[in-house]
Amino acid sequence: MWTEPWKREDWVISRSGFRVLTAVFWIDIASLSVLFYVAVLFWEGQQAIPAYLPAKILLSLVGAAGALCSLSLEGAMKVFGDSRRKVGERITNLWLLGWILPFLGPQLLYFLFVYRPKMREPGFQLH
Repeated sequence: MWTEPWKREDWVISRSGFRVLTAVFWIDIASLSVLFYVAVLFWEGQQAIPAYLPAKILLSLVGAAGALCSLSLEGAMKVFGDSRRKVGERITNLWLLGWILPFLGPQLLYFLFVYRPKMREPGFQLH
């Protein structure tokens, strides 16, 4: 049975997990940029959804990739946060509020400000 690697602590804190999650982070940022661009076009009253079928399919694929990346990054960051709490590190209540309100994008901020700096510390990564 296949289990999601981002739900395993050993994979999240490995070098390969760090590389994959970094790619997932940038894909998520790119898809959110496209989403915001489409939203701005919509609010300005311009045609936000393309008229051509291939463009609609491409826009749908970008949205689907962004959604999958957000879900996997959220799961991995929760696993990382739980593992840090197990070893006795403090976590601020601001991050806990972010997990309660997921539309604020806590997984992106947690990746950028907590996970990435911690993974770059010498001797932290397992393999």
